[in-house]
Amino acid sequence: MYNIRIMRSNISIGGLPITFIIVLILIMQAPLLQGQLAAKGSDSTRFEFKSYALQLAMTDLGDFNSFQGSLISIKYHFSNRWAIRIGVGFDADARTYQRQQSIDQMDSIYYDFEDELNDRTLRMISQIVYYVRPQATLKLFTGLGPYFEYSRTRLDNKKRQLDEKYYGNVYLDRERNRTALGLSAVYGLEWFFSRQMSLTAEYGFRLYYFEEDESSRLKRYYTNIDDYVEYTENASQGWRMNDIGLLVGLSLYF
Repeated sequence: MYNIRIMRSNISIGGLPITFIIVLILIMQAPLLQGQLAAKGSDSTRFEFKSYALQLAMTDLGDFNSFQGSLISIKYHFSNRWAIRIGVGFDADARTYQRQQSIDQMDSIYYDFEDELNDRTLRMISQIVYYVRPQATLKLFTGLGPYFEYSRTRLDNKKRQLDEKYYGNVYLDRERNRTALGLSAVYGLEWFFSRQMSLTAEYGFRLYYFEEDESSRLKRYYTNIDDYVEYTENASQGWRMNDIGLLVGLSLYF
């Protein structure tokens, strides 16, 4: 008999994440917004970016159990096409898995498992941003700049066994630390729904060099069996490229 309980919550509509649905709605509304602006005639004022903006973006709006992929940044426009932004991102994930297992043979054996995961990641970016058509309703932009990341992950596994012959516990603790330095590139769209506020959607990639070390400790304590402890350490480094994911954000200009 297996009984698995995972403490985690996700919100989706029809199997689609909320982030994707929000972006899809914005894209569908773009032609209507373009037509409304065109109807104002040629006497409309020329759009000019304000000098500074505070931006907040997230990669997964449907996951409220963990604060994933958040990015807070300051952007400075030194022209209507060019800007620079500096941002800090922080990921925090904490989960607990619990399950029970029983085996009915000659002697009944019962297992109780509990896994705890704690993951923390700090990211820093600095990008030069270029707007292809700053006068358009949906303003296409690209960005490129240095990228830094430090992450720490800890996983604790606990296993308890109870039967007629043995009673004991097994602990497996793992810890991983990673440092990365490289470049990040993004492209996206920005839409102003007021003079000082806008919505953004962007996607991109990272290319970076990383160094990673991982350690684990296995401890086993059983009745009628000698105690056992084992330590393991591993290290790795190299180049890696991955996608940033879809960032949906809100900007406040001042």
